[in-house]
Amino acid sequence: MLRVVAVLLCLPATALGQVALAPDQPAPALDGHWEVLDAPPPSANDALHAPAHRAPLVVDGEPGPPSRWARVAVRSAAGHDARWLLPFSLDDVTVYVFGPSGPLDTLRTGRSVPMAERDVPVAHPPVVALDLPAGATRTLVADVRHDATGYTLPMEVRPAEAAAFHASRWRRGVAQGVFVGLLLGLAAYNLFLFGTLHDRSYLFYVLFLAGSVIYWGVSEGFILEFLWPSTAPGLFELHFFGLALAAGCYVLFARSFLRTADHAPRLDGTLRVLAALWVVWAAGGLAAMAGAPLWIPVQIAAALTALTMLCATLAAGVCAHVRGYVPARYYLLASAPVVVTGLLFTLEWLGWASLPWEPLAAFQAGTAAEAILFAMALSSRIRILDRARADAVEARRVAEATNAALRETDALRTDLLGFAAHDLRSPLTGVVGYAELVADEAPPGSDLRDYAAVIQKDAARMLALIDDLLVTAALDGRNVELDPSPTDLAPLLAEVADAFRPRAEAKGQSLGLDVPDGPVRAALDRDRFREVLDNLVSNAVKYTPTGGAIRLTLVAGDDVRVTVADNGPGLTAEDQAKLFGRFQRLSARPTGGESSTGLGLSIARDLVALHGGTIEVESAHGEGATFTVRVPRLSERRPAPLRRSKKAAA
Repeated sequence: MLRVVAVLLCLPATALGQVALAPDQPAPALDGHWEVLDAPPPSANDALHAPAHRAPLVVDGEPGPPSRWARVAVRSAAGHDARWLLPFSLDDVTVYVFGPSGPLDTLRTGRSVPMAERDVPVAHPPVVALDLPAGATRTLVADVRHDATGYTLPMEVRPAEAAAFHASRWRRGVAQGVFVGLLLGLAAYNLFLFGTLHDRSYLFYVLFLAGSVIYWGVSEGFILEFLWPSTAPGLFELHFFGLALAAGCYVLFARSFLRTADHAPRLDGTLRVLAALWVVWAAGGLAAMAGAPLWIPVQIAAALTALTMLCATLAAGVCAHVRGYVPARYYLLASAPVVVTGLLFTLEWLGWASLPWEPLAAFQAGTAAEAILFAMALSSRIRILDRARADAVEARRVAEATNAALRETDALRTDLLGFAAHDLRSPLTGVVGYAELVADEAPPGSDLRDYAAVIQKDAARMLALIDDLLVTAALDGRNVELDPSPTDLAPLLAEVADAFRPRAEAKGQSLGLDVPDGPVRAALDRDRFREVLDNLVSNAVKYTPTGGAIRLTLVAGDDVRVTVADNGPGLTAEDQAKLFGRFQRLSARPTGGESSTGLGLSIARDLVALHGGTIEVESAHGEGATFTVRVPRLSERRPAPLRRSKKAAA
């Protein structure tokens, strides 16, 4: 499948003739004028008269024998002495020059021959220099060693006059220097952008440009000629690895730039596979360099992968553009030249198309156009990112201003709540007092006693609500301070049980208590923690039906656990989700018509948190509920903590 590096056709000696070389005429290719010897001769002198036949050394990339001998005669048609350069894009070529009187010179070149050993130190294409006096004839005997297993480019053995060759090579060198310099400059620019913006697409694009520089630098000879040690064998296969690096990073760049996971999800997986395949082909190339017969299949597979990659990345750009992703239009504009020229170059390289122009030059022009257009596209993307960043900064400023306004409003609400509750408490206290006075002074059996009882009950309910509101306002304002001290919880739980037992017995409930024999201490604000326990036990009495059971349990371990369990109606999953919220109404209803403010459990949760503890609930609908309060246990040697407020705890 590979192109012919140098097709050496061997003609019978009688049909050999002479190849005339003239500086003022296009030099003919030597391909059709070579004779291939039937057997390797003992020496170059013996090769002059050895039997020969027609047989190509290398045809369409298929390797022939690793060593061949060939000969051809060349004649100067110029009216003056001239120096001719003969290119050989083969691994190793030794040319013996014979004149009418015998051997004249020995020349050597080849892709794998070190620069210091070449007749002319030119990396691309490898050449030998032949001096032809006016009208002279020379016979060239070539000892060719070539495996046809490297990543090669089309090259005919077409002699060129030295001055014209160097002039053409200088012009090409200037053009290639500008091209490679452009790629290096864009790579440096995008590397700077990556260091500034930390966007991976810029890094992948830098690696794509670096791989392109390696590919073109080796294939055009710059790296081997200027950077490679002159005494080291040429490593022309390096440009295959440059191509693999460039292609794999181009796929990754397309994925990152187009955000294909979001805008072309069906193609994103394909691009991932293509990127991985280039790693596989690079590994295959390394194995081929180590001696495995893999160059031909690896290069064919790489070419087919390149065709798929170009089509897939173009399709990804179209999909992203259809979905409204603005940078995709810049991607399509920039990638179009390299996709078109890359497809044509690959098809021509595979032998599936024949083009009237030089595909390599077209592909290089497409790469240059893409690099420039992508620089513009990436600059446009920077502007888009800058606008998005500015919008984000403005949105953040608005959000911070809104949050500040909300905090101010919340503080005002908390203050108003506290002021209102405080101002309502005083008159309500007076109402309760006067209701008690009416009840005491009213005649026995009078309706006034019943009215006074109703007033007392409703006023007490309102006072409880106001007390909860005052505590809630204090908690919201972070104004609740604790005065913790070492507290034995067993006596505290006993006090709570004794306080609520009459109410439980009035509803036919049993209220049990389980506490350890020894002291169980924790650093608590006794009054505040008593509020937590009162709330939990009050709720248990309130929601447990007549004849139910309530049990308080104290367990000492690494921490202190207080549980309040009942066999009431339990809590649904919906109830548990909103259990500790404020002013929440649950599906269960008090069994004795008791009132509820909807604030008790939220206050209990906040007070427990101030003590460094947690409150949890386990319940199933119809199977009762168990509330567990956990607080750190106080060691006998541990000093009591300092006073804490909610602000400090937060």
